[in-house]
Amino acid sequence: MKNSYAMTLLVVLVSNVLAPSAPAQAAGDPWAEVPALPTSCYRGSHEFEDAVNAATDVLQAREAEQKEINAAIELQYNEVDIMERQQHLMKLMAEDPERAQQYIQNMQQGAMGVREGSPEMSERQSQFDAELKQLRETYDAELQQALGPVKDRQAALGATLAISCNGDLLARAAALQAEQNRAYEGFCANWWSSGPVHDWFARFKRFKNEEAALWDQHAATQKLSFEMAGVAADQYRSTDVFRGAMEYLRRASEVFFWREFEPVSEELGTCEVRHG
Repeated sequence: MKNSYAMTLLVVLVSNVLAPSAPAQAAGDPWAEVPALPTSCYRGSHEFEDAVNAATDVLQAREAEQKEINAAIELQYNEVDIMERQQHLMKLMAEDPERAQQYIQNMQQGAMGVREGSPEMSERQSQFDAELKQLRETYDAELQQALGPVKDRQAALGATLAISCNGDLLARAAALQAEQNRAYEGFCANWWSSGPVHDWFARFKRFKNEEAALWDQHAATQKLSFEMAGVAADQYRSTDVFRGAMEYLRRASEVFFWREFEPVSEELGTCEVRHG
């Protein structure tokens, strides 16, 4: 009677466990494609943006390849007649009931882990989004505090230069441009060389790997259902780790675009506008 109940439960679980393919970890480490975050104050060279685009192209191709592998395995599973699946399971139960029971336990734990973990992951994602929004607001406020005074003096001097232009005023303008660069570079050290932005991305990467691990667990559960139906599924993987790495890259591209493009020219200008 006990074996009969277990057999029934096993069949039900296998029939229902196949869900739409979820994300996580495939062969190789996708994070190896992700370039290191920049630590420079300026973004003018486009070196980081180019590296992000190249890495994203590679990850998209690898994700597409894994999805094709998964789809082929799922198709093979779906083509197995339900009676064949049950016969395979009955044979497994007869030959190795202990292993079959372990399958049941793993499948139950895997499905439960995903159901319990998904709401938490969604909440944590929202927290990271809110943190990043707050970071941008703080960044803008501190940048204004650092550059506001010199920009105010530049605006006042610019109004004077529009009326009267001479060598002394041009020298003052060049000095203010140099002062603006030094003020930005001093401000930059606390934001781009290290600091809260780099900390946010370090924690975000850990979060994306934890999220991917959750979906890896789901993928392992799916693999069990395929294997118990007699379908080879060694290459079946979740693809969430690719999406996590690509989301990290997308966020990095956006955030590091906050940086100034290049230093303000400190060269002495010329008198282009004259009054009268």
